[in-house]
Amino acid sequence: MTVVATLAGRLSSVRAGHATAVVALSATVAAAAIIVVAQPIGSPWWTYADADASYSAASLNLLRGTSIRYLDHPGLPMEELGAVVFGAEHAVQRATGNHLTTNAFVDQRMLDLGHAKTTWRTLAIIFYFLGALLSCVLPARYFRDWLYGLAGGLLWLGAPGLVAMSIQFRPDVALAALLVAVTYLLGRAAETRSAALYGWALFGLGFTMMVKLHATGMLAAVAILAIARPPQGNWAADLRARLSAFARRRRVPIGVVAFLWILLAAYLNRGFRGYSFSRTQMLAIAIPVAVLVAYGAAVRMARGNPRLRRVFDPFFAFLGCALLAGLVVPITFDVPDGLTSLIHIKEGLLGGGINTGVPLFGAPLHPLIEPPLRSALVVFVLAGIGAVVGLRRRDPVPVAWFAGAAILGVMAQARLATLHYFAPAYVVSMFGALWLVRAVGARLVAAAALAVLVAYVVVPQFQDRSAPGERRARVAEVFGPQMHYVESLLHPGQVALAPPTWPSGSDWYSYVVQPVVNYTPPYPYTFVEADSRGADEAAEAGLHLAYYTGPGIPATSGVTTMRIGDIGTFRVKVLTPKVVRLLTLLH
Repeated sequence: MTVVATLAGRLSSVRAGHATAVVALSATVAAAAIIVVAQPIGSPWWTYADADASYSAASLNLLRGTSIRYLDHPGLPMEELGAVVFGAEHAVQRATGNHLTTNAFVDQRMLDLGHAKTTWRTLAIIFYFLGALLSCVLPARYFRDWLYGLAGGLLWLGAPGLVAMSIQFRPDVALAALLVAVTYLLGRAAETRSAALYGWALFGLGFTMMVKLHATGMLAAVAILAIARPPQGNWAADLRARLSAFARRRRVPIGVVAFLWILLAAYLNRGFRGYSFSRTQMLAIAIPVAVLVAYGAAVRMARGNPRLRRVFDPFFAFLGCALLAGLVVPITFDVPDGLTSLIHIKEGLLGGGINTGVPLFGAPLHPLIEPPLRSALVVFVLAGIGAVVGLRRRDPVPVAWFAGAAILGVMAQARLATLHYFAPAYVVSMFGALWLVRAVGARLVAAAALAVLVAYVVVPQFQDRSAPGERRARVAEVFGPQMHYVESLLHPGQVALAPPTWPSGSDWYSYVVQPVVNYTPPYPYTFVEADSRGADEAAEAGLHLAYYTGPGIPATSGVTTMRIGDIGTFRVKVLTPKVVRLLTLLH
């Protein structure tokens, strides 16, 4: 009877746990769906052209076999994924009777980004849901309680700036989702002192750095945990045994994956036969490899010397190899652009590249204590309190999490302090805040605290979830009529000038596609951006600058003069208070 009662109790516990998991996952998916559906999913492709169109055009260039120019973040895995998905779409078309060549398919998609937007917005939505699910499942696993999974899944919705980006094809949502996984893996690795989990965490972090260089902020967390909680015993031999056993058990799937990997890498690199690598590109990979080799040699020399072993530890060499492997994986699919991405990571971290000209800590601090960042700051402060409690309890995990979140936050504030730059610090802080609540001990008190925290952070996101779509509608309402009016005036061979962010696909193509790709088919421009670059694009296309719409039009009628950007001063005829005909470029 005792055995039966014990089994019945365990079965009841399993069922209760299963029901809680279903509730947590269902609530997370439903909440994310409410957020996503409220976004302007059906809006024109240029709604978030920066960076939707930039990344998609780069993906199409790679599919064509042309090198990528847009590697500032660097974002290479995003562009490679786009190339693979567009390539799969093309393969399906070929299999169903549409026999366009790859180049013709690329031209078709680049000239009709409205058609291509279905692909990239689907990918963007998948990333957002993936982040929500990881934020639910991984805290539930770490804290062994689906209550924390439910809280984590809902707190994901409070990540600064990611609501509007839930339908945007850019690295920020993927970065945040990957950091959720890396944060969990680091915590579990330290908790179990597992070399394998440390390896996966560093591999994931290296890959995430290729998505967006801001992920380097988590290296501080790695350093703290690697020193405070390294694996014990003969971890290297144990790891080799585990890997060997895994390879024997899974040799068929591993072989299939390796074959597909080589096939895909060969296809995406096909355009670079005979490519001449620059010295800088070669050094980008040679230097980190040389550093690891030199460190490995120092590890061997330090054997038998306890003092030197503290610095030259084989575990640190293992972590470096895992990090480098994560960096290298995307490079295998596009070797030239992958090596360039490593250069861009270094330049960006040193204040060059994408950060050139951006003043260090030039943004004010007061937005941190104002909505919408105020709620994220509360989560960050809770993680900081968790770090203090962790220090008192001699638990380095919340300390490491907070250190990583703090550096990510400083990196966000240091450059522009744009809202979504704080999302990485927020998702890492989320784990620290949940750890603090867990430390309370009493489950009822913890549940109440989590309910208050989730309500404080997430309710405003639901209240404002339609704001991005409403802003887009207002822009179209205000500027749309004059854009349509100008289009009605254009004759063949003519083009109009407009500010780069006005609602026109042609204008946005001129602004965020033409300048960032190495290949584009001749585009049928009706508008180009109102600066010298737009004027040059019009001249290259053999188009005449005929009209201008935008700010700065003289409050007069008839013929007058006005200066337009850095193009020069024009003699113009004012047609309406918002439109002029360009007569002559004076100087």
